Amino acid sequence: MQCHKLGDRFLILDVPPDIKDAKKDIIASFRSGIGTRYLNYAAAYHPYLQTTLNYQYKDENIQVCGTPPIPQWTSSANGITVTNLDDKTAKVKVLLEKGASTCKFSKVDGEPILVITLPNTSHTGKVVVEEWNSWPERPANFSILKNGDGSAAITQSPSRWSSGAKGINVIYFGNEQAIVKFYRSEAASTGFAINKAAELTITLAANAQVWWDVFKAWDSLPSKPPGFDISLNDDGCEKIILPPSTWTSGINGITVSNSVIDKAKVRIQLSTANPTATAFKVETDTLTITLKDGNQKGSEVLAAWTVATAPKGNFQIAINGSGSEIITALTNTDTVEMPHTASLAAQPVPLQLQTLKAIQTTDTGLYNLIKAELGNQRVVLPPSPAIAGIYVQVDRDRGVWKAPANVSVASVLGPVTKISDVQQETLNVDPTGGKSINIIRAFAGKGTLVWGARTLEGNSNEWRYVPVRRLFITIEESTRKASSFAVFEPNDAMTWLKVKSMIDSYLYGLWEQGALAGSRQEQAYFINVGLGKTMTAQDILEGRMIVEIGVAAVRPAEFIILRFSHKMQEA
Repeated sequence: MQCHKLGDRFLILDVPPDIKDAKKDIIASFRSGIGTRYLNYAAAYHPYLQTTLNYQYKDENIQVCGTPPIPQWTSSANGITVTNLDDKTAKVKVLLEKGASTCKFSKVDGEPILVITLPNTSHTGKVVVEEWNSWPERPANFSILKNGDGSAAITQSPSRWSSGAKGINVIYFGNEQAIVKFYRSEAASTGFAINKAAELTITLAANAQVWWDVFKAWDSLPSKPPGFDISLNDDGCEKIILPPSTWTSGINGITVSNSVIDKAKVRIQLSTANPTATAFKVETDTLTITLKDGNQKGSEVLAAWTVATAPKGNFQIAINGSGSEIITALTNTDTVEMPHTASLAAQPVPLQLQTLKAIQTTDTGLYNLIKAELGNQRVVLPPSPAIAGIYVQVDRDRGVWKAPANVSVASVLGPVTKISDVQQETLNVDPTGGKSINIIRAFAGKGTLVWGARTLEGNSNEWRYVPVRRLFITIEESTRKASSFAVFEPNDAMTWLKVKSMIDSYLYGLWEQGALAGSRQEQAYFINVGLGKTMTAQDILEGRMIVEIGVAAVRPAEFIILRFSHKMQEA
């Protein structure tokens, strides 16, 4: 459609590489899928080509599958490598538990997951391997080896929080316990900020309705907050539903939460009287906690909340850790908005199949064999890039009127599918719809040749051949651009003569070069323009100058037929 509308281009189509398929006829499917309009502006070619080009790759991107495949995970160059000999779905999770004395190892029940719990952020790969080797219950299918000298510190597995199957993932790459906080605002754009090392605050814009809006704002940041990343799940089209509103007093204090009210608030104050217990009061979206004295621990506040009889609304209170911290009143009696808060949890990291780079030092012989075999692999390409190059080459050397066929293809070992004369007959001539498919064939002693020059309109006598269509495209486009000087010139005999002379000179040159058939120029082309010839008085009144051009394009000799007969002896 575009080629016909613009009139200055020609379409080259690739037919899928397999001419035969167990389930369907690929050629018939191709012909049925391209319609019937403007077929003379396109040509189809088959099959794909085995080139002499090598694949370009990096060792770390090549997976090596042995018997059985060995999945592995590597922390860093001087860290550790975890492998599993039996299960390609194995995973490893690295956690941080500050205050512990040594590294701990454990298995997740029923799953091939190895959990490594580090006591601090400076635990090195060498120490992890030593403690692994001394663990009496280590599973036989897992192994941990150090990389290099094992001097690199091992970091916790990335932490993640997901909003849903079509939402976002918030990911943190540090060792701290990370959280993400959401605030709703009337701002025009969504903002991101780091308040603490492992705390990401996201302030939602007024028009942020779905999670895609959040991801789009994050992705457009020129510089992103360090340590965090946000990725998209599916298309991110889920409506934004935020996690519960929470307020936390400390790691061993209390957490106040509300999963229903959007902008819940909390107020903590000391009693001015001498009550016997901590009191609670819920007013619409605000929870007021009145402490009986300044020595209330988190566990005591929770105990008072549990037995309180006053309405609690949608608020919940839970203790953090041991609940041993003293809960203090806020610096003023104003309410504090509780942000929507979610904690990020460390995720197991899947073990990947061994890469070519990994075996470079462990198995040099296998590495060299694989490299040699990869060097023998060649790129398979569709025919259209080569055909486009042949079009250009033939246009330059012979002219656009020469059929781009019986021409060898460079940098090609051969077609991926061998086509015989019998097979080509049904491809070259389509009795049903005329949709001819040009074949690239390998000939002994000649190489790989393009062996066809038909358009998809193979049943048309006028537009059957590629060089005829492309010659007309060239003539039409050249004369159209060359005659543009006459736009808004006087529509009289002088202008008609100028246009006719210009076109005549151009076509005469093509005829001399062999683009047009005929022993005389009158047989090769004609040009008509003028009142009473191509235009009426009404045409002139309406501003139209009509030029008729006819050309006798040369056509390729597709079939050479030699006829032999006996001749009687005459002497």
